[in-house]
Amino acid sequence: MKLIIPNKVKALTDFAAQIVFGSIAFAVVFMAALLLSLLIRWGSAVTSAPAWLDESASLVEMGVWGADIFVFALFILSEVIKSVRSFWREWSKPNG
Repeated sequence: MKLIIPNKVKALTDFAAQIVFGSIAFAVVFMAALLLSLLIRWGSAVTSAPAWLDESASLVEMGVWGADIFVFALFILSEVIKSVRSFWREWSKPNG
C-alpha cells in the first residue's frame, strides 16, 4: 500500500515527518542523558567513590545535554531552511 501525497502539500508533509523523527531522536538522547544523571546521583551516594568522579561525571552529563540541545537546534534550523526553499519553489511556479 502506497500513500499518494499531492505535490502541493509534499513539502509540508516532508517537513512534518522530519520534525517528528528528529524529535524522537532528541527524546532518545535526552533520556540517555537523564539516565546518566540518575546514575551519577546514585554513584555519588557511594562513600568510597572519589570526589573527582562525581564532578567529572556531572561535566559529561552537561556536555551530553548541551550537545543534544545544540544538534537538535541545528537540525530544526536545517529543516526549516530546506522547507522554506521547497515552499518557495512550489509557490513561485507559474500556475498552469
